[in-house]
Amino acid sequence: MNNNISLKICVLDDDQVYRKMLVCYIESLGHHATGFQTADECLESLRENPDLVLLDHNLEGEQKGVDILRFIKHERPDIAVIYITGEENAALVSDVFRSGSEDFIGKDSASLLRLKLKLEELVARKIEKSNRARRNKRLVIAGSMLLTAYAIVQYLLMS
Repeated sequence: MNNNISLKICVLDDDQVYRKMLVCYIESLGHHATGFQTADECLESLRENPDLVLLDHNLEGEQKGVDILRFIKHERPDIAVIYITGEENAALVSDVFRSGSEDFIGKDSASLLRLKLKLEELVARKIEKSNRARRNKRLVIAGSMLLTAYAIVQYLLMS
């Protein structure tokens, strides 16, 4: 893993076996994962500021994953969402991307590899964001120092 940065990931899937497998796989990659069976449990966890929500389409109750996706993107657009489901049709894929999903991963033999690559991409973005924030902080400090030096020179010239 890059620079020891790990992601905090929520896994929402009503299939207990698949959910636990995803959590174990994600943790084997060095990230922190928590599995949720219901949308309410998952949405409650958004207060803990996860980096990513993995979201299935078919959930317990009447809501579908795309409803939860829209809610998350409306309330917390800073949280990445990846749709990972066995339901695959063009209309659903289109709806999921229009609703703000980072990616759509089918539950097939290549899904774990695609997920691993997407997690690596999210880590790289998190590193870049951190580096950008550090650069901006240094620029603010340098600017403040220049303004202070300018004020001192102005004061000395006026004396």
